[in-house]
Amino acid sequence: MGWFYSFKLHLIINDHGGIISIKVMTDHVDDRKPVSEMCNLLAGLIAYLFQPKKPSIKRIRFYKQALMQILS
Repeated sequence: MGWFYSFKLHLIINDHGGIISIKVMTDHVDDRKPVSEMCNLLAGLIAYLFQPKKPSIKRIRFYKQALMQILS
């Protein structure tokens, strides 16, 4: 008999069928661990994307110029 390797493929897909995250693990790993890691990574990405953005220097200059024109 030869060697046999088994793997598990964990996918997170969106409602359109697009792949969001992939993780390939060996058969000896509990299923809850990689799925939990993938969900935590996805939650962190969503939190980063929806955090309030700081105004850029260009916006500050634009607002200052617009305010000066209004006050003049």
